[in-house]
Amino acid sequence: MLVLSMPYMNLTAAAETALRQGQAVPAPAAASGDWRLHGPSGRLVALAEARDGRFHPRRILLNPTENLDLCLEEQDDSQIQ
Repeated sequence: MLVLSMPYMNLTAAAETALRQGQAVPAPAAASGDWRLHGPSGRLVALAEARDGRFHPRRILLNPTENLDLCLEEQDDSQIQ
């Protein structure tokens, strides 16, 4: 299934934090199947399955700037010697 064809929902900041930690978060009662979930900023956060009134994360996406920070930290550590 193409990601852009999935139904989507914007999460609150608290729900985004919980989802990024692998926790299921509340979903609309009628929601079912695969969804794409966006944070308050509109950035895609995760792909999740809606069932039993909750979004269960299937794939959690890292923020690209988090990846950059991680790479820079690794590079800085290797140059300290």
